[in-house]
Amino acid sequence: EPSPMLKDRLDKGIELYKNNVSGKLLMSGDHVSEGHDEVNVMKKYAINNNINSSDVFMDHAGISTYDSIYRLKEIFGVKKVVIVTQKYHLYRAIFIARSLGIEAYGVSAEDIHYNGQALREVREILASENHLILISPRRFGKTSLVQKVTKGLSRPVFQLNLQLVTDTADFAARLLRIVLQQYPMERLKHLITHFRFIPTISTNPMTDGIEVSFQPSMDGFILLEDVFTLIDKLGMKNPHKKPIVVLDEFQEIRTLDKNLDKKLRSILQTYNHANYIFLGSQESMMQEIFEKKKSPFYHFGYLMKLGKIPQDDFYEFLKNGFLLLGEDMDAETIGRSILSFTNCHPYY
Repeated sequence: EPSPMLKDRLDKGIELYKNNVSGKLLMSGDHVSEGHDEVNVMKKYAINNNINSSDVFMDHAGISTYDSIYRLKEIFGVKKVVIVTQKYHLYRAIFIARSLGIEAYGVSAEDIHYNGQALREVREILASENHLILISPRRFGKTSLVQKVTKGLSRPVFQLNLQLVTDTADFAARLLRIVLQQYPMERLKHLITHFRFIPTISTNPMTDGIEVSFQPSMDGFILLEDVFTLIDKLGMKNPHKKPIVVLDEFQEIRTLDKNLDKKLRSILQTYNHANYIFLGSQESMMQEIFEKKKSPFYHFGYLMKLGKIPQDDFYEFLKNGFLLLGEDMDAETIGRSILSFTNCHPYY
């Protein structure tokens, strides 16, 4: 039987077939071993739902999104395609198809929660040219989710909480310091020499940390533009390790300097060698920034709202944790009691 996520993709594809959107279905999946055969499972499901067997084609080597799309063109000779997958996955799939010269369109499968879906969504967005807007109340796990995904990507991550920033110049100094913590100074020296205002960079003997400062009278916007230019150049030099910039509590952008949101958008829209993640806990403010048509950041990325951890997932996590403490622990009762008392809030 197909998994719930795969079943939703198949159901949507079958629906499109029956509505004459396309007369053929191509099932692409992983069949690298005898014990793992996604493709025949998919074909069998389609036939059981009254699809003609002759209209179902199979790609047994669709191990990744790129493999599936590449083979779609080179092996099957497809020039025009409707891709069916979950919404978060569509951006990357359509981008790859169009970059390979295929006329591609996308239809989202059912938009419901699947186990581990949030991790998959963030991972897929960061693998694309898109950016992510992640909204949830404080302590719901936005930062933990992003850190868990980025930890396995082997890409530099520059994370800054805008609540700690006092003005635009401080924004630039703090962000540059974070970059310097991950790259040797020798590697960045030639890039920093192109700054219009050269920063003062030193090492704090007490903490052994890097300190960055600019002259007080400098134009903060120019400083910030130079830092983001440096980040983009790092991604340009190594496309397989594009930087990921995480700006936490992004709604604070409007409290720093007048029109900083407009100026920042004018910088970021010209660069495409980094992914940006905008985290925010004030839902109304974040939606105004990213969903209001007159806002500079209108539809700048994929907007995702992070709710409470599903109760069954949370329960399994707690139960397994308590079981590690000893066999005499009543892990099930304790886990259920905690979730009942906290109403699944992760930071009660």
